[in-house]
Amino acid sequence: MRAQTKLIAMGILLMVGLSAAIVMIVFDDVEGPYIYEVDILPVDPAPGDMISATIYCIDRSGVSGATLHSRIGDGEWEDYEMHFLACLCIAGGRWVAQFGPVPANTTVQVYVTAYDNAPIPNSADTQVFQMYISKYQNERMKVITILNFMVFVLGILVAVAPWTFAPVCAMEMRCWFTRDMETVLGALIAVIGLISMYVSLE
Repeated sequence: MRAQTKLIAMGILLMVGLSAAIVMIVFDDVEGPYIYEVDILPVDPAPGDMISATIYCIDRSGVSGATLHSRIGDGEWEDYEMHFLACLCIAGGRWVAQFGPVPANTTVQVYVTAYDNAPIPNSADTQVFQMYISKYQNERMKVITILNFMVFVLGILVAVAPWTFAPVCAMEMRCWFTRDMETVLGALIAVIGLISMYVSLE
């Protein structure tokens, strides 16, 4: 009987100790969530684009939410509630929001605030990100796309050209080797141009 009483008393003491430790840990949380990554896309926005913000954050008390703050030109700051998305990241979760479309010839400022689940809530802010929306952004992207297309065409020409004429060579094997090398080089140039053109259209 005494042994059972001792075990019960030890169990109660252990539960009280663990509860006190948990309470101390929670109330000891006086800092906001740790925001370890911020993504603002697109990197070079054009007029009419939607701008999205994604943060990855963690907190020992849990993250209760996040707010995206944006300001266009000299206007007022506007707040957007961010939505939680699970992720295969190192820790914590991903919070996402977007706003727009953004006008031309103006400056856009963005930052994010994350909040924890502590009994006395804490928050943390990211730095303020600033970008200028130029009316020439669309034209610049068109020029880049055209240049990449020209590189693609040049690569095709370099790859095909060696097979469109009958070369005169002292050594036939050297001719074939040169043709093969030029074909591989042209194909590589074409692939680089195609990939660059695809990236510029995103």
